[in-house]
Amino acid sequence: MTDWFKNDALFFAQLKAGYDWQLLPAIFFRCCGLLVEMPKLTVRDNVADAPAWTDSDTDLVVNGKVIEVKSRGERFTHPNDFPYDEPFVDTVSGYDAKNPKPVAYVFVSQITGCMVCVSSSSSKRFRVLAKHDRVRDIDERFYVCDRSMLRTMNKLVVHLKLVRE
Repeated sequence: MTDWFKNDALFFAQLKAGYDWQLLPAIFFRCCGLLVEMPKLTVRDNVADAPAWTDSDTDLVVNGKVIEVKSRGERFTHPNDFPYDEPFVDTVSGYDAKNPKPVAYVFVSQITGCMVCVSSSSSKRFRVLAKHDRVRDIDERFYVCDRSMLRTMNKLVVHLKLVRE
């Protein structure tokens, strides 16, 4: 088993790939007339420093609200055909450390480019699932949601237009 907290190469590769996929929802939100900030990628010296950055790490700020982006190597074109009954939302440690909490999580298919989302306002309905992360080769606790909680991006756009700061 690889020690994730000593695998800087994998950490940096995942960090860069995740940042690149943030562009897709950023462009989408801008095309919908929303104000979008995509903070510059800040890189830690090594993976062991990652926990110290979790609370201030922001993917997108849309109309003043934080949006978390998760890209996935999975094929989906709509919330109903998301390949899992219980999508992973975030690690328990990652979500719990975030301040402020994201208003939503956007899941991007790296295969189709489709985007779906789940509102953090439904976080009381998230459940904790202990699972082995095959990419990082570690055991982790994740918040998951029911697939029925996934929404199309137009629902999120309507919400973000209503809550403009």
